[in-house]
Amino acid sequence: MSIKLAILGLLMESDSHPYELKQRMKERSMAYYMKIQEGSLYYAIDQLRKDGHIEVCEVQKGCNRPDKTIYRITASGIELLKRSIHKEMEKPISISKPICGVLTFSEYADSDKFQEKLKTHLIQTEQRMKEMKQLYNDALSTAPLSQLYVYRSSYEHCLVELNWIREVYEEAVRGHLGVKGNPYQWEPIP
Repeated sequence: MSIKLAILGLLMESDSHPYELKQRMKERSMAYYMKIQEGSLYYAIDQLRKDGHIEVCEVQKGCNRPDKTIYRITASGIELLKRSIHKEMEKPISISKPICGVLTFSEYADSDKFQEKLKTHLIQTEQRMKEMKQLYNDALSTAPLSQLYVYRSSYEHCLVELNWIREVYEEAVRGHLGVKGNPYQWEPIP
């Protein structure tokens, strides 16, 4: 998902300052399924404003801080949001897991370091799964069904990923990742 789509979608919910948008993205754990960098957030807001898709609706003056600019979505922004949603839905589904690229060559890595990195992946995935579970449970009574589907899917994905990483980790500890052939006599996937 693009940062512009996220900004427009969040502005549909309420007029916001860029920092508030960033916080809402963080609260919803959007960083798990899109890249969010502070510089790109402000750049995207500036581009959306220049193109007329968002506009300043209020500037709050601060005596000991910089002015706080609040943005809202415009009619052209709403149309861009609709087009962007449809465009995103046309993209093919992909599963990007950098670990798969290096796993292919794991037999050439330092075994102890590789196992340590796998253990880190386990811990991070467990934490992400807990966060998704909490987000889902907290949102059950307030979030739209579409958001609940995102949280539930993210939780279930983490659960599958966690089980997979555990299995890979156990094989790494046994020193079996470089074994050729089909040592467990796995059946073909129908």
